[in-house]
Amino acid sequence: MHSFSKQCVGAHQLVKKSSLNAFAKTAFELSKLEENKEIFGTAKDDPSWSPQCFGSAVEFLAENFFEHYGHVFNLVFVRSIDDWNTADKDRGIDHIAQSLKSKRYGSRQSKEGSPVYIQTKGVLDPRHVHMTNDGSRIMNFYGHAQGRAGSEGTYYQSRYVLFTLAKGLHYILEQNTYNMIEVINGTRIKKMIDKDEVFFNKLRSKLDVEEVTTSNPTQDPEFITINS
Repeated sequence: MHSFSKQCVGAHQLVKKSSLNAFAKTAFELSKLEENKEIFGTAKDDPSWSPQCFGSAVEFLAENFFEHYGHVFNLVFVRSIDDWNTADKDRGIDHIAQSLKSKRYGSRQSKEGSPVYIQTKGVLDPRHVHMTNDGSRIMNFYGHAQGRAGSEGTYYQSRYVLFTLAKGLHYILEQNTYNMIEVINGTRIKKMIDKDEVFFNKLRSKLDVEEVTTSNPTQDPEFITINS
């Protein structure tokens, strides 16, 4: 389980409103608190905030997102970097999971239990498009994840997922990664979690915040379809 919820000062404020925009805005405000800058460190070129604090908040969100909506994305058994001792945590792999069932992804055939490598990217501008040399190090994530898959003999079964608050990947970066990265962007995340009190109540529980009573448990149309 990601330790952000226990480390971040004021983390309970993230779930006052059930929306992605509110979560991201609050995460940025928390990253400017002196207490959190001391815990997480600050940006080398801008000591006014902590990118690590903001990024950890997004990793916390992603972990819970995949726990709740994993069936939609054909994955299960999500583990975060806090859950294992490996150099991968310094190479862009923020979470690992397994494919829930066999499914073809382009030239690759995932199998039940095959690896899923996940990177998260928190950005302040939802219109941002990740590029090859913008500092996001998505190519590093892709390369290291492929290397790990190759060493474990799962090269043709593994999947690579990007959870980002941005718009997505620039077409050149898509080409450089051979369209093998499954992108879950801010627009889709927002559509799925906004006003979904079941999802936000799970976050509240982990943040020791009182849950909200609701008569409309989810707004996610895919979730409704699957359960019906």
